[in-house]
Amino acid sequence: MAWPAWYRLLGSGEAGSIYVEPSAFPGLLAAHGKSGQAWKFRKTWTTYRPNRKIAYKSLQKLNPQSEEDFWHIMDSCRGAGVDPPTSFADIFTSVYRHRFPLRSILAPFFGSRFGGWQEALRTGSIEGPVYWYDINKAYRWSACQGLPRMETAFPTLDFTEPCAIYLVDVHQKAIPWSGAKHAGVQIVTSEMRDALDVCPLEILYGVGFRDRVSLSPVFSEIDKRFPWCNSRISRAFWGLWNGNSGPEVWTWKSGEKSRDMRNPWYNPIWAAFITSRIKLRMWQHHRSALHVFIDSILSREELPTGDKVGDFRLVNQFASVWIRFAGWWGSGNMVVKHSGCTKEDLPKILLKK
Repeated sequence: MAWPAWYRLLGSGEAGSIYVEPSAFPGLLAAHGKSGQAWKFRKTWTTYRPNRKIAYKSLQKLNPQSEEDFWHIMDSCRGAGVDPPTSFADIFTSVYRHRFPLRSILAPFFGSRFGGWQEALRTGSIEGPVYWYDINKAYRWSACQGLPRMETAFPTLDFTEPCAIYLVDVHQKAIPWSGAKHAGVQIVTSEMRDALDVCPLEILYGVGFRDRVSLSPVFSEIDKRFPWCNSRISRAFWGLWNGNSGPEVWTWKSGEKSRDMRNPWYNPIWAAFITSRIKLRMWQHHRSALHVFIDSILSREELPTGDKVGDFRLVNQFASVWIRFAGWWGSGNMVVKHSGCTKEDLPKILLKK
């Protein structure tokens, strides 16, 4: 839905895109008699268009820090000639112009998803000093290191190709962040092969690439056109490539119906390269690491830092820390809460501490 945009403006009858809390959607569906179309993603309403004049959109997808921040986001989009976004991924795709990958290339890797390395390498109380670092815009840095140009793909069983991805059978713990329970068939990039010195028991399938593509111009254009949004797009594009399923589309014109949409951007090959690079950055410091959580690391040693994309940033330094398990650690009474854990989990963790 095009402009104008409105902030929490319910029941006004104004045309345009109205951003509301997710909890408002059931009432809006009832108020409009479930007319038009609506979209759900991962069981949560994201957009509802009861007619051609109005679109209700979830504030949660943009998660503005304040109303002022919301209007900064809208001003940035309007100045760039982009319709009010449903999420920051909309902003990324307004600039990103690469073609969809061929399903035949993706077929052996279809259904795969890739997460970050999350592991407590040490648990209990640990005397310091301990240094807490994260990587500046880690996913953006990783995506800009050069990704396989999909149209140059070719099948291969040669495990020495300079730019390739493979399905291989490996020994237990050949991939350090996978754990013994995931030993066996693994997806291994050429970069993982070189850094970890992976020796496969069997190569099941491989795809090599004759060229790479740089996404640096895409992010440079985003920085220029979306000054109030660029800092929040570092991970927004990630879901475009790391999941096959798209939103559910709901309609009521001929009775209540829904259908699942596929994600046309799904590219597990790019997702594997991007995620593995961040894991490999962490692996470079595993000897001093106490805890790794995606792009964050607790280290016994000081690491080189900087202000550029991809540099480590010192978040804090502690005289001592305690670590319960991956994602839950702290110093004294301070508890660090990472994504994937809810507020309801906090009392349980504190009781176990």
